[in-house]
Amino acid sequence: MARFFTHIGKVDIAHDIIRKLPIAKKDPWIMATEISLAMKRGRFSKLITSGLIIANSSDFHPFNIAELNSTLGTLERESSLRKSKKLFNRSLISPNDNTLAQAEWISHKETNFLDIDVNTFNIDNNFEAKARSSSERGEWNNSIDYAKLWFLDMPFSRNAILFGSEIAANNMNNHNDAAALYKAGLTAHPNDPQMLNNIVYSLCLENNLIEAEKYLPKLKLGSKENIQHQICKTATRGLYYYRKGLAEFGRNLYFEAIEKAAESNNQNLASIAFVNYVREELLYKKNIDVESLNKIKELKKHSKSNTVQKIILEIENIKLIN
Repeated sequence: MARFFTHIGKVDIAHDIIRKLPIAKKDPWIMATEISLAMKRGRFSKLITSGLIIANSSDFHPFNIAELNSTLGTLERESSLRKSKKLFNRSLISPNDNTLAQAEWISHKETNFLDIDVNTFNIDNNFEAKARSSSERGEWNNSIDYAKLWFLDMPFSRNAILFGSEIAANNMNNHNDAAALYKAGLTAHPNDPQMLNNIVYSLCLENNLIEAEKYLPKLKLGSKENIQHQICKTATRGLYYYRKGLAEFGRNLYFEAIEKAAESNNQNLASIAFVNYVREELLYKKNIDVESLNKIKELKKHSKSNTVQKIILEIENIKLIN
């Protein structure tokens, strides 16, 4: 229940139910869930002290406190890597698929933190951990295959879809596969703004405008919509109009997206919108102005965004062809 409500963006509902359960003060599985939900909600859990006592006791089999150790390890990471590492190592004594996936994730976030080979653990349905492990080794096809299995195991999980489709798009430049994965994700999240936006973006990059037009009406901006979604939707509509041959409409929408991103102090989104705009302008006009070219050179030097660097490489390749 907690997983379901979390994946559909209603963490507060799950947390309000679980934190009031008397069993949450005694059962390590429920306690781990309550602490995790409190973290996701940006709140302090009253069960942390009790959780640490249970985690340090010998009253439970390691499997039954694996998730508690993993959750506390994630929490401790903010204040003490030494304590965090100790808790994560305990979570791996007898892990389940969730704790293994979390340990695999954090092992690549912190240098010299944990050394994990997910293939040494005999765990059913550890698809998330294998998807992440394959990705770290650059085994893109394997990673996408495991992401699909992860999705089939947890069909309401956005993370499986976003993980697999981003690898297809960013690492394999396969936007058809990325769009197909996003469309599969709509079965559980039919109105997800990020998935809908990325479907249109991927289809436009493949010049599949007829299919993109089926989803385009869903990119209308809501009055109370998250500003990040507004920026992305505006820029994606700009891409559509460029590919449609209506460059003036596309240009204006990209400028609007860049301006919105700048106003909201989101430099990363502003940069992503800008390099997308330059690529489309170059494809349309076969050249770019000096000011835009100089800004591209600056971004190439200083941007830490993989997305920005990838699109800059595309721009450079187009320039070479032209």
